[in-house]
Amino acid sequence: MRTRSSPPLVSLLALAAPHDVSSAFAAGPEDAGGTRRRWEWEDWEDHAMRRRYENAGGFAYRQSCLTPEEFRVVRDELDRLALSLEPETGDSFATSRVGAAIPPGGPGGIHAVMGGGSMCRLVNRLEGSEGDEWTLSADVPVELRVYENGGSGMEWHVDDVLFDRPQVEVVFTVDNTSDCDTMWRLPGEGQDSLGFEVHSVQTTPNSALVLRAGGVEHKVSPLGSGRRRILKMAFVRRGCKLREDMARHASHHGVGRKRKKNSNKRKKKR
Repeated sequence: MRTRSSPPLVSLLALAAPHDVSSAFAAGPEDAGGTRRRWEWEDWEDHAMRRRYENAGGFAYRQSCLTPEEFRVVRDELDRLALSLEPETGDSFATSRVGAAIPPGGPGGIHAVMGGGSMCRLVNRLEGSEGDEWTLSADVPVELRVYENGGSGMEWHVDDVLFDRPQVEVVFTVDNTSDCDTMWRLPGEGQDSLGFEVHSVQTTPNSALVLRAGGVEHKVSPLGSGRRRILKMAFVRRGCKLREDMARHASHHGVGRKRKKNSNKRKKKR
C-alpha cells in the first residue's frame, strides 16, 4: 500500500487564471480603433490562458464561467428535475458520493447551455480551436454528482481516455458549502514524496475545472461538513470515436460494473 505523506500545499492565488477582463479595456463607441484593440486584447488573453493550460498538462480552474442567465437556467432545471440520487457504480474512485444522469432536454436546458454557450467556448479557447471544433459528447452523459455524506471524497486518479483522442472533462460547481478541497499534482519545486507539487482549491459556484483526460492526477479530500454539487461532462473533438474497450466507463450511473483498484499503481479513472 502506498504511504501518503502530508504534501506541501500551494495557494491557488499564485496560479489561478484571471477573470476575463477584456471589457475593462474595450474602447467606447466613439473610439474608432476600439474594436481592433479589443480583438487584439482578447487574442493575447486567449494565448496566455492556453499557455497556462498547456504548461499545467491540460488543466485549468476558471471562475465565473457561465453568464448569469446561463447559470440561472442550470440551477432552475436542477430544481425542476428533482433527481433521485443514487450511489455510484463500482468502478468509481469516489467514496460515498451520490448522483444521477441528467436527461437530455430540449432547447434552453442544461445540455443546450453547456453544449452551445460559454462553457463550450471556454473549452475551445483552451484547446486552441476556433469555432466549435470541440463539442459536448453525446456518448458521455452529463451527470450531477453530490458530496453530502460524511467522508465522501475521491482518491488520487487520472481520468481515463475514453475516445481515440483524449476528451476534455469539465467539473462545473453548482454550489458548494463543503470543506472539501480539490487537489492536483504537478511537477514543481515544493515536491511531495512522489516528486509532485500539490495544489488545492475549494471550488466556488459557477466555476469549472477543465482537465484533458490522461493528464493531471487529482483528488477530492473527504467531506467533513456541508455539501458540494457538481456537473460532470465531457467535450470531444468532432469526429472522435468512443473506444469500445472504454464504453462501459462512460457513466457512473448506468449498468452496474466492477473495476479492480490497485493501491500500488497510479490510479486511473474516467
